[in-house]
Amino acid sequence: SLCPRRRQCWNRFTRKRLLTRRMDTGASSFDALFEEANDLASQRSFRLAAAKYREAIQLEPRRPVAHFNLGCALERSGETETAAMSFHAAMQRYPEDSSPWAESAAASFNCLTQDSSPTPRATPSWFMSDEALKRLSSRVEAATSDDPLTKRGRLQAITMRAAVLASDATGFKPPWPTGPRTAAELREAAALFQEAAAGAGGDGDLQKDLEVRAAACSAASSVLLPQSVENRADVSKPKADKMKLRSRQDGEQTRW
Repeated sequence: SLCPRRRQCWNRFTRKRLLTRRMDTGASSFDALFEEANDLASQRSFRLAAAKYREAIQLEPRRPVAHFNLGCALERSGETETAAMSFHAAMQRYPEDSSPWAESAAASFNCLTQDSSPTPRATPSWFMSDEALKRLSSRVEAATSDDPLTKRGRLQAITMRAAVLASDATGFKPPWPTGPRTAAELREAAALFQEAAAGAGGDGDLQKDLEVRAAACSAASSVLLPQSVENRADVSKPKADKMKLRSRQDGEQTRW
């Protein structure tokens, strides 16, 4: 038999081995469930895939890729509101301003805009502020500009930025509170919609829709621009009249 000191060391060593084995088993179980979910998703069994992703998340809740893939499965199943929450969970776990972070944010935004009135539990704080959305969409677009991200991720990122800048210029009623847009913002939205249309060459309907939205933003910006120039002229005209009157009065005072 072991002496008390050696028995204590042995018990500590045994507990450490058991703990390591449980951690290894948990990691391998996560990988197995994750791969099984991916296989189900590739077979278009999205509801079954979502169930497996949820099981994997229970084992490793900090793994953002499982939350993201769950969002994809839920979106394909038509559960856009729950999908938005999963994409937002992935966004919170990825490093900020990284490509996966940006793709998760854009995917969450895309799901939220498919519902005219998303419920408060599915709505993150940045979705309820026009200025916050402008800042976020700018970061999302910038995070995907120089990175070889997936085609779908880049397309969603620039479409998000364009939709935020366009507001209701394309006939779309935004489900977030919006304010007025400048001609420069609408021109940027038109350029981004055009870029997205060029990147959606394999989907004719999507490409046509994006081109229509680009044309609408361009037309709206051209309407705004003359008004802003005219307004500046109207403002400067009284100033010019005042200067003429003052110079005339100065001249009269000089003659006296």
